[in-house]
Amino acid sequence: MPEPAEPMSTPTTEKTVGDARSAAGRRAGFLIRFLVPRYDEVSLFMMSLAFLGLLVIDGELRAALRRQMDVAWWDPRIYLVAIPFAAGMLFALFNALFARRKSDFEKTAMLFFAVTVSAFAGIAAGIHLLAESRGWMLALPIWNIADGVLLLLLDRLCYLDNRNIADEDATPGQVGFGALVVLALLAVCCGICRAHWAITLSICVAYATNINWVVMKLSSKAKPAVRGPARGGVASAAEAGNARQAPRAVKIRVLRAPAVPPADFDPGEHLSGLECYETDDAIGENDRDALAQFVHALAFLALEAKSRKWADSKIPKGTPAYTALESHFGHLDGWIDLAWDPRGLSCVQLAGLLARHYPPHRPGEQPPHGQPL
Repeated sequence: MPEPAEPMSTPTTEKTVGDARSAAGRRAGFLIRFLVPRYDEVSLFMMSLAFLGLLVIDGELRAALRRQMDVAWWDPRIYLVAIPFAAGMLFALFNALFARRKSDFEKTAMLFFAVTVSAFAGIAAGIHLLAESRGWMLALPIWNIADGVLLLLLDRLCYLDNRNIADEDATPGQVGFGALVVLALLAVCCGICRAHWAITLSICVAYATNINWVVMKLSSKAKPAVRGPARGGVASAAEAGNARQAPRAVKIRVLRAPAVPPADFDPGEHLSGLECYETDDAIGENDRDALAQFVHALAFLALEAKSRKWADSKIPKGTPAYTALESHFGHLDGWIDLAWDPRGLSCVQLAGLLARHYPPHRPGEQPPHGQPL
């Protein structure tokens, strides 16, 4: 009996599948960007100051931590949490007070601190309120617990990395205002309302991550660079573009063309294998256009060869090529919809994004950049 023939793949069906995946990616990216936090120096400073302040003035918090240490002081896992937590808290305070470039190690420690203190505050406050709430009031502790668990889940699924720590330096005025707000919240919650330490910490974290960026934006005369809400704020393309031109951008050293593409040519694999380097030079529009045209050329070669790997081709996160693409195009409207996938950038979606902002053109032509078609 003859075997059934495999369905024929045509350019039309490939385009339909690609469009469907792109639409699904945009919907998922729209949801993820409202869930994934982004921490700037002021929010990290406020969370650090709030935790230290409570540690000093609240005996119940000190007693709870002391009991935990007494029970598990012999367990090395507790030090795997306590040491990075303390390091991240100190780095957050230091970087807010002194303008300097943050290393990857510092960002990792600060992210660990931010995720741990945010999740810890939400879950602890939720458990405390759960015993005292009835009826519809149960929604508040359940929300706090769910928020803390969700943050830990996003971290576990690798949606959080060093890119969630903003590179921009806070101004002395922003740091000073943040310190005053934290001191005021501690005075009201602990001194007047006699609130439990978990509720006080949860309020301070909520202000630092969800409200402070609005206050900073409204009170600052100058436009902040890529300063957005901790739960998925999106800065304007112009502001993000300026931040992307910060020192130590990543560029691809040589845009090397592949050999004659076989049927299994993978543009993402080819891009990931190119040599990259860091530079203090700002990335200009000519640099962006050159890299965009190279991506278009790889996409054309894959389509021309009818590559079987084109539809699923990705540039993995953490590779130099991914960092270079982010340095060049991370400010574009639509980038965040591509970057939600922890596996990496989809080459199909990347080519579509660049076609809107840096459309293909012949060598020597200079079309207007940065303006979607």
